Parts: sequence; C-alpha cells; structure tokens
Amino acid sequence: MDSGLAASIEGVDPAPSATVVAELLVARDRLDAKVCAALSGFVARGGHRVDGWGSTAGWLRAHGVGERDAQRLAVRVSRLARWPELARLWSAGELSGAQVDLTVGMIPKGLVDLFADHDPEISPLLVGLSAPTPNGRCGTG
Repeated sequence: MDSGLAASIEGVDPAPSATVVAELLVARDRLDAKVCAALSGFVARGGHRVDGWGSTAGWLRAHGVGERDAQRLAVRVSRLARWPELARLWSAGELSGAQVDLTVGMIPKGLVDLFADHDPEISPLLVGLSAPTPNGRCGTG
C-alpha cells in the first residue's frame, strides 16, 4: 500500500480509556464513510470488473472481506451511489454509519429509486435522530 494509510494506522497507539475508545469509534465511522465513497467511485468506473469480478461483493471477498460483510457493504455502496445526499451527510459526520445502515435496511429494493428522487429533502431530516442500539434503546447516533 503506497498511499501512506498503513503507516498512518501503525502510528496510532490508543490508550485503553473510554474517551479514546469513543474517539476511535467515531474515527472508524468516518473512515467507513470514506471507504464507501472510494468503493463507490471504483465500482462506478468498473474497477471490480477490470479485476475480473462480476460483482462488487465478489471483489470484496477476494480482498479479504467476509461473505456477510461483503454483501452488506456492496448493498450499502450501491444505495449510497443512488442517494448522494445521505452519503454526503455521513461523510461530513452529520449522520452515523448506524443511521446509514438503518436507512439502507429500511428501504426495500423496489423503493430505492423513489427514495433517490427524494433523497435531497429526506436525508437531512435524519440529522440529529438516533439509531437504535442492539439492545433496542436509542443511542446518540
């Protein structure tokens, strides 16, 4: 990897404190948004096909992503490519990955285009809302 990303990560030596771990989680969420944006551009240019893969999920699996996560990420990237305002809000840190995942999971495949038509108006309404945590409670984003 010649982009310097690996060296940047190697340079991180986090303390085992609640504050630092919380900061790491926020940073990971922001990095996930950047991964989705880069992957979206890569897929839009047909990069996975140039590498010989017929699907985004297949390409991801070939690059070390597990089956379930590859499928989930491929769907997320596909939806965000159609929903640029939602993607922008996540990238800007105004929405969390949990909010994005909840939105992706709640919109049925047959309504993706309809949501896309209204993405600029609907997605900003999600800012400030909480996504439920695994225990059913609403978290802070």
